[in-house]
Amino acid sequence: LAPAGTCRRHTNAWLGPEGTVTPLHFDSYDNVLTQVVGYKRVVLFPAEQTKWLYPKEAGGGGVDAQGNVSAVDVEAPDLERFPDYARAAGLEAVL
Repeated sequence: LAPAGTCRRHTNAWLGPEGTVTPLHFDSYDNVLTQVVGYKRVVLFPAEQTKWLYPKEAGGGGVDAQGNVSAVDVEAPDLERFPDYARAAGLEAVL
């Protein structure tokens, strides 16, 4: 519970074993990303490029529930199914 008179914020901790791959998505609120052991490859896209990232509609369960996940697999994009993805310019970083 948040103390009286303060704003309640969302806090999440995402932990995963070696080899975990998270689909391309956006978060609804601010986050801090920390890599404790090993490395993590991250690809970031500006919000104005969302139209080229083929966001899935919300619904169902699992990762599709919020409507914040792309249909494109950034590890192996299918440019025949998602041709506009080739127009997106992401920034890649390795932590």
